[in-house]
Amino acid sequence: MALEYRLVPPFLHVPEESSFADEWERFCCKLLNLEYGTTEIFVRSPPEQGVDLFYPTRKIAYQCKSVESGKSGDFNATHAIASYQSALTHQASIGWVQYALCTNVDVTGAALAKLQSAIPGLIVLSASHWVRLCEKHSLAVERNFRVVVDVQPRHVSYRDELGDISASFGAPPAQANADCYSVLLYSNRHDTIYRLPVRASMTVGELVNALCDLFRLPDQATFDNDQISVSLSHSLVFEGRRVPFNQSLESAGIGPGAVVTYWTTVRWRDRQEEREFRGDIIHLQTLSAFTAPRSQHERKESALEAYRRMLANRFAELDASLHQGEIEED
Repeated sequence: MALEYRLVPPFLHVPEESSFADEWERFCCKLLNLEYGTTEIFVRSPPEQGVDLFYPTRKIAYQCKSVESGKSGDFNATHAIASYQSALTHQASIGWVQYALCTNVDVTGAALAKLQSAIPGLIVLSASHWVRLCEKHSLAVERNFRVVVDVQPRHVSYRDELGDISASFGAPPAQANADCYSVLLYSNRHDTIYRLPVRASMTVGELVNALCDLFRLPDQATFDNDQISVSLSHSLVFEGRRVPFNQSLESAGIGPGAVVTYWTTVRWRDRQEEREFRGDIIHLQTLSAFTAPRSQHERKESALEAYRRMLANRFAELDASLHQGEIEED
């Protein structure tokens, strides 16, 4: 179980924000204030006019450009230059003297040359800069990085039962090879990231079935007081798309170190009216429980909240089991 300073989702996380672009701004602001020992640096409200963060005392304007893929080649220097030109137009009213670019990737030489030719005196704060600050202020950024847990299937225990599902996942390889390697899996229902051994030849459907065995989430529950039945459906998301169950990991491009999402969707049925509805679980996290449900809406909300607690408890049990397994390994 360890933190990894990967400056991309789902590893980097700012709970207060809903988009990665906003998360990156808040995270940069936090680290810059820590580094300078101040609370003066702030996030500017829209329209930012090419300046996302500002340090009034030092008159430094910061532009934050995030690349969700984490690939240096996906950084768009043209967009950064356009933001600078907007900032230049409003320089007098904002009052900045120095201009800095904050990005979560290491900018390529070609992109850097293009930026420096268009932006005189540009300060570039790239991925290596932020990782160094994370290491320096490790306690302060701990809440902003999801924990990565190594899954050793033979050590997963379910109460008094010791599970061995290596036949499903494949034995953890000593090092990556053509057929056996590890991937990183994130659930839309939980903050932990799991490093799992897989086989390139296994299908997505086989992997999802193995995940169902691992997580043992409640497939269906009926809440008699609310007359609501709730169940889950499961899928695997890679690079923003759901992957067909009959496709192999290899043909889907899911190779060593790939980050995939185990996506669970909730279905609910009103047993009084026998009508089925669907909604992504990720949208249900802020629902409140009601002590005396009466209407269909109130009954539904109460049942979904109870089901959400069941899922959260199951993930917590799994993490505790995996953590215990790591201790026993040591």
